[in-house]
Amino acid sequence: TLFRSCSEAAPLATRPKTLLLPGGQVIAGVVGTFTLADGVELSATDLVQLRRDIFCGYNGSSMSITSPQLVPSTDQTEVDVTITMPAAACYSVCYYHSTLTTPTWYLIGSIVVNPTPTPSMAYTADAGDILLGGNTVSVTFSGQTLLSPFGDLAEIRPTAETCGANAPVPLVRSGSSGANILEALDGAVWCSPAVEAKITTNRPLRRIAIKYTDCATANRIYLSKLKWSLKLPTATADTTYKLCYRQAATSTWVTAGTIIVLGRRTQLTALQDLYSATNGPSWYKSFNWGGSNPCVFHGVRCNANNAVTSIHLGRNKLAGSIPVTFFLSDLAGTLTYLALDMNNITGSIPSAMGAMKVLEFVDLGFNQMIGTLPPQLLGLAKIDVVYISNNNFQGEVPEAIDSLSLQWLRNNLTAFVEVVVAPECPVDTVECVDEGSTASGVSECGYDGITETECVVMGCCFNAQAPLVFGGTTCFTKRSVTFLTYPQCEAYNCTTQVVVDTN
Repeated sequence: TLFRSCSEAAPLATRPKTLLLPGGQVIAGVVGTFTLADGVELSATDLVQLRRDIFCGYNGSSMSITSPQLVPSTDQTEVDVTITMPAAACYSVCYYHSTLTTPTWYLIGSIVVNPTPTPSMAYTADAGDILLGGNTVSVTFSGQTLLSPFGDLAEIRPTAETCGANAPVPLVRSGSSGANILEALDGAVWCSPAVEAKITTNRPLRRIAIKYTDCATANRIYLSKLKWSLKLPTATADTTYKLCYRQAATSTWVTAGTIIVLGRRTQLTALQDLYSATNGPSWYKSFNWGGSNPCVFHGVRCNANNAVTSIHLGRNKLAGSIPVTFFLSDLAGTLTYLALDMNNITGSIPSAMGAMKVLEFVDLGFNQMIGTLPPQLLGLAKIDVVYISNNNFQGEVPEAIDSLSLQWLRNNLTAFVEVVVAPECPVDTVECVDEGSTASGVSECGYDGITETECVVMGCCFNAQAPLVFGGTTCFTKRSVTFLTYPQCEAYNCTTQVVVDTN
C-alpha cells in the first residue's frame, strides 16, 4: 500500500480522456454501453451527453441525449455509460465533471450511430431434397425473430409478380390447416404451457393429434425459424421462382429469396439423353432407340399406361456417364427396375438419383464408376436392392445399408459395420398335431398294430387312444406348421442381406 506524506497534495480531479466501445458498433434504437476512462475522481453525479452539434452543454439544443446516472469504477478513473442509442448520425460525446472546483463540460470524442439494419428473410432447402418440378420438398425460413405458425404465410410466385398480390394468385401458398402449413421445427417450443392432446368428437382416440389451434392466443410463442413442406410447381424447363413470406406480426410481405425448380423432362427425352451420353450408336443392341415410343426401345419395359417401369441394358457396351437429366424426368414416378451392369459407365452416381421415388432395384455393378454413394440414393423409400460391386467408389458406406441389400465388394468403401444380415424366411417345421390322424394334411403311417417305439423310429406320431379318441389310426405322419403361424414369405424378402468385404 502506498501512503502520501503529509506534505503531498491530493490529486486534482480531471476529465476522462479515452472513449472505449466494447461492442465495436453502435446501432440506432438499441441499448448500448460505452466507457469513458483515464480520468480522476469521476462520479455518479457527473453527466454525459451525445450531441449532434459542437456545443457541449448548450441547453438550447434539441439535438442531445443526456445519460441516466453513471456507474463509476471503484478507483473512480472510469465510468460506464448505458443508454438507448439515438437515430443514426455522428454524435459528439460530452462529459460534465461535477467534482471540479468549477464544474464544466468537456468534449471527449465522437460516436457513429449506425442505422438499424433492415430485417431480412431467408430460406434453406433440405439438403436431401431434389428441387424437381412436382416434387414435395421442405424449406426452412429464418432471419427474423417474430415468426409464428399461427398466422404467417408463405408462397411461390414467378419473379416478376408482387409478393402477396391477390391477382394473379400464387402458384403455391401455405394454408391454415392440413399438410401445407408452416410448422415449428422439431423440438421448438411454440406454446407455453405446452398443449396436451384432447379427445373430441373430431379427434377420436386412435387419431389424437396436437394442433396449433389448440394453443390459446396468450400462450403462443414467436420463433426464429419455421419449416414449410410444399409441392413444387410443375415445370418442363428449369425455372426461377421467388419465395415470399408474410409475418402476421407486421402484415408485411417480403421476398425470402429465389428458388430454381428443375424442369421435369419427359420419359422419351430422358432416355434420349441416356442414349446420347453413353455412346448409343455403339451399343450392342439399340433397336428402335431412335423412335418416339420408348415402350418399343430395346431393354425398356412399360406398364399398361405406356409408362416406363424397367430398363435392362446390362452387357450392352454403354460408355460414358449417366446424365443428371435422366433422373430429373417423369421416370421418377414410374421406374422401379434399373440394370446398367457390366458396361463401361464412368463418373459418379448423381445425387439427383434421389428423385426416383419408386425405384426398387438398381444394378450398376462391373463398371468404372467413382465418387461416394449419395445418401439420396440409399434414402429412397422403396429401394430394396443395390448392386455396385466392382467399381471404384470411395468413402464410408452410409448407415442406410441396414434397410436394403447392398453388394459393394471390390470398391474402396469403408464399412462402419462388419456383417449385417436381414431376417430370413422362417424355416419350415413339422410336428405332431393334437387332432390325430383325422387332421388335414396327415396320413396313416406304418401298419395296423404298430408299436409306439416302431412308430416313433419311423418319424411318425403315435396316439395310443385311437380310434377311441379323435378317431383314425394309431400311427400317423407329422404335418408342416410353419405357414400356419407365419405369413407367407415372399421370395425377395428371403434374400435381403448386406455383403461386406472384410479383407
